[in-house]
Order: sequence, then structure tokens, then C-alpha cells
Amino acid sequence: MNILLLCNRERPGEREVMLESAAILKDHGAFLYSAADEGVDYIERINPEEGIKVADALVVVGGDGSILSAASLASKYEVPILGINMGRLGFLSELEPEEIDLLSCLMKGKYTIERRMMLEASIVRSGETVYTGHGLNDAVLTRGVGCKVMEFDIYADSQFIAKFRADGVIISTPTGSTGYSMSAGGPIIDPTEHNLTATPICAHGLYAKSFVLASERVVTVGVRSLRSKSSVLSVDGRDDFPVLDDDLIVIKQSPFVTDMIKVKGGSVYDVIRDKLNYGI
Repeated sequence: MNILLLCNRERPGEREVMLESAAILKDHGAFLYSAADEGVDYIERINPEEGIKVADALVVVGGDGSILSAASLASKYEVPILGINMGRLGFLSELEPEEIDLLSCLMKGKYTIERRMMLEASIVRSGETVYTGHGLNDAVLTRGVGCKVMEFDIYADSQFIAKFRADGVIISTPTGSTGYSMSAGGPIIDPTEHNLTATPICAHGLYAKSFVLASERVVTVGVRSLRSKSSVLSVDGRDDFPVLDDDLIVIKQSPFVTDMIKVKGGSVYDVIRDKLNYGI
């Protein structure tokens, strides 16, 4: 099995955990690749864009942000991801550092694949698409510098849903429901489901609530800053593309999916309870 290893070398301890993981995988017959020279002869240096083309799996050491970045690469080639958590919550990670011995299950074929829906977000300006991004978690539209409040019109398949004033709006996948959407008051959704959730950020109204929509819906958000200032669109925390008044934000299910490797038992509810301390 060919395995591409990714980690953030600037964060303390991540490279060490990656090398410990590599040793376990190597002992079970893996061929290993990394973006940097790791100083060991059994890890071959390769550009990630090239490495993903030959990889059978991607092992990511880091936090949820690292896995989200990896998902944008892996989903294009249908390469499954196994995350080792070095962040705070680690909703997207399968293993904690003390559990890396379970990497042997990957090499023995004792794992399952959990397919996660992704979204596609586009900005349409004067009838022309000026930006398109794909994300595993969410598309977040927030106010720019000097923009105090925005007004949103939200549609699903051209059917009007709601109008509200707020600091922003989050369109999330089920995987992203435990991220920014949850912090803004959105519902927690089983990450294996397929739907889109629209959640306002600090809405200026008592009845501005989340909407959960079927995955086949096309969500359109019209935005006005009310003060002639631009807002920004960010997909999975990347890009921060400027959005102008009268632009349309179009969000739908992406043709890509992210495959997550599962080597442990338990359910998503165990993860939510453990990570958020529910029931304690």
C-alpha cells in the first residue's frame, strides 16, 4: 500500500508523531511518501500533487484544519484520509497520538470507509461565475472591514426561504455541523447524512433560525452590506474571496466526496459526546 504522509512541521510534536506513525506503517509493508526530506531512507520525498496520484491512502497528522486542507487534495483523486489528532477537538481525526498502533489495521485491511458529502460554492457577478470552491465543512459569508451589518435573501431552488440582517451566514455540510455552524447555534447532524444547513451569524432578529435542506437543493444567497462595503466568502477557512453588493452566492452538493478511513469501533455519537463532554 502506498501512503502519503502530511503534517504541519511548524507545530510542536507533529513531525515526531508522523515519524512514529511511519515506522509502524513501514513495519507492516507500506511504501511511504512525504512532502519533505524526513531523514529516513524508507520515506520518499514527493510533491503532494504528484504523491496523491500514486497514493492508496493519505495519513494526516494535525488538527481539523490540516484534514480540511488535505480533503481538497484527496477528494479529487478519491484517496481516503486517516487523521491523527494533534489539535484541540479533532472531530475529523480517527486516532489520537496514543492510538497510532491501530495504524496496523489499515495495513491489514481491517478498516471501513465513511463517505462524506462536500459542497460547492460559487460567486456569480453580473451573470458571470468569478469564483468556485469545494469544501468538506462549510462556506462562510461574513462582513468585511468596515461593514457593520449585512442583509441576506436566501433561496432554495429559486424558492424564497428567508430574509434577515446578520453578521454573516454559514452554509454547512453535515461534517461541518460541529464546526462554526454549531458555534452559531446550528444543529448537530450525523456526518454521514447528505444535506445543507444555512445558519445566520449573530442575526438581528429573534426568529432567524437555521434551515436544513435536502442535498439536491441549490441554495442561493443574495447579499447587501447596507453600507456599500464588501463582504468575504471563505470555503473551509480558505481564500477569503471578496463579495460585492448584488453578487449571488450559489451553494450546492459538490461532485467530489471525502472518504474517511475508520479503524475503530463506536459511533459518531461517541465522538460528539467525547469531544464536547456531553453527558459528563
